[in-house]
Amino acid sequence: MDVILNELSLTGQFDNENLFLNNLNEIIMMTHLINQLDNLNLLKSNKIWNSKITDSLTLIMLLQKKGSDILNKIRLDLSKVSSSPPYWEDTQIHSCIKNSYNYNNENICNTGLAESSERNQVIISFQHNLFKNSNINIIKNLTDININNINNLKELSQYLYTKKVLNEYKFCKYFFNTSKLNFSKLDDAKRGFNTLNKKQKKLFINQLKIFAETSWSNIISSDGIEYKKYNNTLKGFTNIDIYKFRINKKYRCFGYRSNDTFYIVHFEINHKLSDIG
Repeated sequence: MDVILNELSLTGQFDNENLFLNNLNEIIMMTHLINQLDNLNLLKSNKIWNSKITDSLTLIMLLQKKGSDILNKIRLDLSKVSSSPPYWEDTQIHSCIKNSYNYNNENICNTGLAESSERNQVIISFQHNLFKNSNINIIKNLTDININNINNLKELSQYLYTKKVLNEYKFCKYFFNTSKLNFSKLDDAKRGFNTLNKKQKKLFINQLKIFAETSWSNIISSDGIEYKKYNNTLKGFTNIDIYKFRINKKYRCFGYRSNDTFYIVHFEINHKLSDIG
């Protein structure tokens, strides 16, 4: 599958370098995920390094700047994103001789957006007013083509999960990356999604999304979530206060809280642990 970095989403729209770098962190997290997956390629234009990030600053100018602590930390990642192959122009599919391509009443021939219409119809965009929506339509000749437009790691992980590129564990790892939920302590094979059937996996993910979107004060006071301390020892987690919350009447999710992060360690579907604690 080819994912194309949308160079049209860099038009000098950022007021300053730091605003761009904040958005770039999201792009870099997405590129890291893509690079870890087989049969998934991030393509970009060989002209993207000339794209403007502010009125007076291009990507290549930013790469050459010195003295920025933030930039120094991500310089290598920025270089990989903007200045190294693969480029979609090297294997270009769309033809501007045979066809016309338009978006927002503008000719987009010989751009990554036009190229995406002939590949997997998915792009990654920087923060830009013209590319805020998750779905955008381009017109090839007189035909509308829907393009999946992705702006952040959460959207990318949801898209790849829907396409069955990510399993449930990897989906949750990335989807909840900036939320209160953390899956790094979960043994997925023995205590996680690998122990669930398809229906149970869907149910757990739906409830995990609700938990992640609920404030800690509401979680603690909610009768529906039933967040409470587990009054027994969970194997492998001695000397740690384990808590559990409700997935449904029978299923539970166990873990522990550190500051505002809840580390998930066990899924329960038989209520045996809950019966003794």
